[in-house]
Amino acid sequence: MKKLSLFLILIISASVTGCSAGGSIKQIVEPSIPLKSFNYMQIKVKLAYPDVVENNKERAMLQKLILEKIRAADPLKISDKGKLKLDVTITEIKKVNQTERVLLGALAGKARIKAVVNVSASDSGKMINQFEVEGTSSGGSIFAGTTEQAVDMTAEFIVKAIVN
Repeated sequence: MKKLSLFLILIISASVTGCSAGGSIKQIVEPSIPLKSFNYMQIKVKLAYPDVVENNKERAMLQKLILEKIRAADPLKISDKGKLKLDVTITEIKKVNQTERVLLGALAGKARIKAVVNVSASDSGKMINQFEVEGTSSGGSIFAGTTEQAVDMTAEFIVKAIVN
């Protein structure tokens, strides 16, 4: 009985304690021109596998968050006629919804979004910068994040790479 109680306490504490959200940026092509020399930017977010219709929600959410975060940072203005083109291709989505999080807690794992970001001159198509980005949700408890948090972290890392 004592071993069972200890086991239950261990399971409960593992599903309640948390790990933080995060992510990473991996440079592929170092910036060849300072992005601050551009005034306007075009932004397009697409899926590497566009036939997976259920991922369109995350694509739209990522595009919206990138726009909001760039506007908040205020280094560039967004325009369809911008001289700088930001193409984000989502290459992987691992979803964790709220139901999975509540039922499985830490065992649901972390939600993850991976993307390749290309920054180019819109007139010439010349590659200016390219990097891979990954955003992850927190994942160590029933109170941890879901796919939405991973999308938010991905947008945060993309804007951080562009603004800095």
